[in-house]
Amino acid sequence: MPDGDSQAKAKELFDGALKLEEAGKYREAVERYTQSIDVMPHAVSYFRRALGYVELGEFESAERDLTECIQGGYRTDGAYFLRASACIEQARFAEAVLDLNEAITIDPDKTAYRLYRATCMLTLGRYREALDDYSEVIKHEPTARYYNARGMAHMALNHIPEAVDDFSKAIESDNKSVSAFLNRASAYQQEKRLDAALSDLSSAMALEPENERALIARGNVNLHLGKIPNAIDDYSHAININPNESGYYQNRGAARMLAAGYGNGAEPLIPEIARSALTDLDKAVELSPGHADAYATRARLLNAMKQFDAALKDSSKAIELDGKSGIAFAQRAIAHRNLGQEQAANQDLTEARALGWKE
Repeated sequence: MPDGDSQAKAKELFDGALKLEEAGKYREAVERYTQSIDVMPHAVSYFRRALGYVELGEFESAERDLTECIQGGYRTDGAYFLRASACIEQARFAEAVLDLNEAITIDPDKTAYRLYRATCMLTLGRYREALDDYSEVIKHEPTARYYNARGMAHMALNHIPEAVDDFSKAIESDNKSVSAFLNRASAYQQEKRLDAALSDLSSAMALEPENERALIARGNVNLHLGKIPNAIDDYSHAININPNESGYYQNRGAARMLAAGYGNGAEPLIPEIARSALTDLDKAVELSPGHADAYATRARLLNAMKQFDAALKDSSKAIELDGKSGIAFAQRAIAHRNLGQEQAANQDLTEARALGWKE
């Protein structure tokens, strides 16, 4: 059993560490707590040192101290919550859930605990449990943030009307919530309500004109609505913001293919627009040389431009990168056939159909 002198010395060191912590001097506080623990280990000292480690971003050390703290009898909701937070920072969400369960058992009315647990559940794919936690949080705090989060859980469960309702409530609560407009637009797209989706994406753009996600999503909706020039404008804007994202060039290249007459029976393609599409797809491949879809998309254009040797090379590369790409096998079949290689064309066409490709 510690003697009185040890207890007094440990307390003196603990009180000094607490003052350093309150002053924001976390490294010095951790060192002083360590000295106190060396003199006389105590669960609360481990807890306070863990707080310092969290402030310093040293989550493994924080977790170790919190385990000592809890095993030492300091089984408070705060200790379990802090250890859960340290686990989350280390991407160990299942373990975080166990600690959050303990924290909620101790204090079931603390919305922060349910919110953290819901976030973990989403990450773990446990969407129904996430939904339950978000619903409980909303009872106490019906804010845009939480409606938006619950809407995402509904989306993951394919509850699209419920998701639309939650995103709408989020927007009613905060009509400047860009994420709520973007998420509702995604839900509207699931319901094939493309004009409504376009409206929400434009609202998001009005709030954040440089939002890349909104630009690309609006470009995609414009493309589906046949508004090809508008889609090209959106993709171009995204490229101006981030010229190193290969997917943006691929999207614009695909849109320019359509503008050149691809897919509508026009013969030949409009040369100038087809060349601009090819330039975009070349850039997409340059930026992501390991992306099978970029090669497959370029193969489509090359076949349409009657550059069959190049199309054969691109479609073969796409298949090398992704042997389950039906479109790549289909494009290679087209190239083989136009090069007079009927047997190879038939083999590739059979494989494309087996992978779900439809003519």
